[in-house]
Amino acid sequence: MFNIFLLVISPRNNKVGGICLCEITNKKKIEKYRDYTFLLYPESCDKNWSKTLSEFRQPMFYILHDKDYVIHENGEIEQKKPHYHVHIMFDNPRTPNTILDLILRCGGNPYIEKVRSRRGCARYLTHMDDPDKFQYSFSEVHALCGADYSKVTKSASERENDRVTMIIEILEFIDENQIHIYSDLIKYSAKNKPEWISLLFSYTCQIVKDYIRSEAFAFKEKRYGNTYNRLCFELEQGEK
Repeated sequence: MFNIFLLVISPRNNKVGGICLCEITNKKKIEKYRDYTFLLYPESCDKNWSKTLSEFRQPMFYILHDKDYVIHENGEIEQKKPHYHVHIMFDNPRTPNTILDLILRCGGNPYIEKVRSRRGCARYLTHMDDPDKFQYSFSEVHALCGADYSKVTKSASERENDRVTMIIEILEFIDENQIHIYSDLIKYSAKNKPEWISLLFSYTCQIVKDYIRSEAFAFKEKRYGNTYNRLCFELEQGEK
């Protein structure tokens, strides 16, 4: 914090007309990130810490690392103190202070680490890219508030392959069940295939719609032949 003294001088006679005292606070701008990670130790955690995390209502992962170890230069293996890794994710950049109260209520140490790579941090939870470390199972990762560990840890190419595979699965379902109305597919997906919904509500929906339309036309053409073609032509002429 520092002070600025401002002399107000009259432009006519160059005399001092007054003195203003301005108090300025010198604050360093705090960087904002979308993801943060921190540690919790079982012996110091609040008894309701997992519930506290859930009630924060932000997507996050956490996992207990109780098999980590350190190999010293003399070859001695030392077991690390068991600890939880918590990785919290926001849609928009936030300051570390956003989660400070959460950490304290969980009984953690207020040391917050900023995350530059969401995928890299998530993969570290199970040591996916560290073969020399203990390999934790995906099933040991707790995902809260809609977080999808499998999705976050995959590369862009892997996610695209999954998208294409799901599109093919949907098109095959359309063929096998002779789906000719898009809303029928939406209703089925909502009840039986919720994983299809986000795909059908994205730009991919146009691909599926066009496929249903072409299959419906082919089916009717095969069933009614030239009569159907002539009817379509007459309808088109009528619309003009």
